[in-house]
Amino acid sequence: ASTRRPPASAAMCSSSSPGDQPERPPHRWLVLGPARSGTGIHIDPLGTSAWNALLLGHKCWALFPPCTPREKLRPSGAGKEAVSWWARVYPSLRDAAEPRLRPRTLLQAPGETVFVPGGWWHVVLNLDTALAVTHNFCARASFDRVWLRVREGKPALAAALASRLAAEEPLLHRRAEELAEVPPACCSDSSSSEDEGEDEGEEEGGGEGEEDGGGGEGAGEGEET
Repeated sequence: ASTRRPPASAAMCSSSSPGDQPERPPHRWLVLGPARSGTGIHIDPLGTSAWNALLLGHKCWALFPPCTPREKLRPSGAGKEAVSWWARVYPSLRDAAEPRLRPRTLLQAPGETVFVPGGWWHVVLNLDTALAVTHNFCARASFDRVWLRVREGKPALAAALASRLAAEEPLLHRRAEELAEVPPACCSDSSSSEDEGEDEGEEEGGGEGEEDGGGGEGAGEGEET
């Protein structure tokens, strides 16, 4: 049986070389967690977008656009676990006087898929035992933003991707060359590079940022495994 390599754009969120994939793809996860588990508020790494398809259980999501001030979403003393955020932070934002601070809240049921645009803050709580598949990717529409962040933050990955883009996606490779003199700040969202770097270190893994033992804060009461 033949195997098909994932497209170069799918590897944009990988922290390893596209030609040296580990047994588990670094941009795709099967996540399982009990009630009250989930993930704290975060932005997905490198400006990537994500989808999350729920197979079992129910999830409650809150999403905020990139322009939302970080200090409003991560106030001091709120804790990092999802259940703490929903108990301590969500009530004040739900009724915020400023419309831009109010969360986009949704309940995800089995069979439903949530799309998280690149740069959007999001936090998720499992209401019961939940099983989902989640996948990070670089859409063509967001190529500039993702490429500039990969080039700045992961130069070895950028070099490997450039070679692959030249072979598989010549138009994107040409665009990457056109961006050679463009600083990353020109395609950034409202979170600073320092903020995103911290978010990547804590939540590197999937559109939901859920914990599966491969990174982040580790499994615990408020984390998935």
